[in-house]
Amino acid sequence: MVRKFAQGRIEASPVGKKGEERPGEEQGGAKSTEIEGGIGPALAKPEARFKPAHRSHVKPELKPFSGDAEMRDVHFVKSDKDLEDLIENSRKTSSKLFVEFGTPWCEHCKSMIPTMMEFGRKNPEHKFAVADVFHTPRISKNVIYTPTFWVYNKGEKVDRIVGSSKRTLADHVWLHLD
Repeated sequence: MVRKFAQGRIEASPVGKKGEERPGEEQGGAKSTEIEGGIGPALAKPEARFKPAHRSHVKPELKPFSGDAEMRDVHFVKSDKDLEDLIENSRKTSSKLFVEFGTPWCEHCKSMIPTMMEFGRKNPEHKFAVADVFHTPRISKNVIYTPTFWVYNKGEKVDRIVGSSKRTLADHVWLHLD
């Protein structure tokens, strides 16, 4: 017996081996039975189709944002003027400035912020900043991919890193700070 679902009914076709009908079954068609309520299983109430998550389900870790107390080691750039001030400060103090250009919806960009925080904690004499490309349109007009990191030495751009490789960023930080 082959069962098919069609428009809220289960159709049972009497089929034997090699496609011939079985003896003793109705000839010339399929039996039809209505499913309770006249709807198919795919149209049943959502409670019947989906089970709630287990109580042991762990919520994903929240991504850091500029309001966290731990974020004092990373400067969040608010405008082109703010970034220009950071670059000018780098020139005056003869220090390095590492800027991550990203977007708020980019998960790779957000995943690099803890790495920037770590470098900021280890190297307080240098500045680490995160800039949103939508808040800094004039300076970030040449940023094609996010995240992109620019390194400034004494106010001059000396390096560019594209991508979210923590190892590559660590290598460039090591290269420019040591």
